[in-house]
Amino acid sequence: MTAMRKEAGMTPHPLLPHFLRIAYECMGCDGEIADSEISCLRSVAVQLGQPVEQVDGSLETIRAEFSADARSPGTRARTLFRDAGMAIEDAMLLLDLLVQMVEADGKVHLAESRYIRDLIDGLGLDRAALRRERPEWRSYLVEGFGVVREVGPSYAGRLADTTGDLPELAPKPPRE
Repeated sequence: MTAMRKEAGMTPHPLLPHFLRIAYECMGCDGEIADSEISCLRSVAVQLGQPVEQVDGSLETIRAEFSADARSPGTRARTLFRDAGMAIEDAMLLLDLLVQMVEADGKVHLAESRYIRDLIDGLGLDRAALRRERPEWRSYLVEGFGVVREVGPSYAGRLADTTGDLPELAPKPPRE
């Protein structure tokens, strides 16, 4: 899969509304939504084809939905994933999006790691295979990471930067 970039007139990814709802649920699972996480989510929405002028309206609609519908974490994600019929490539893109977003504020909270781990399990993905394919996801794949993990400030800043290049979301090729 090639990296997605913002382009004039780009057709939005067909699962973009689902991705945004799942991402919003994930970033709120630690009890707060950091400005840097919102900035990263805006970048992701544009990168996946949403016109810039529509991003804030979409996020406000999603925020209102979540205020009115407080389900247990992950329920919405699994339901949307199942109902949308996401392919494994879409699941990997979604997981890349979530990892980048939760790291955007420089801290990965236990609730965020658990959310991603529960989503991986709920979708029936093989954690051992993901550990081989994405070793940088170790803290999301292995039980026992019970503390907040700090992410380097330059990395977190790059993820939340909406003025320069957008973060790469394309899944990395499998390791040989």
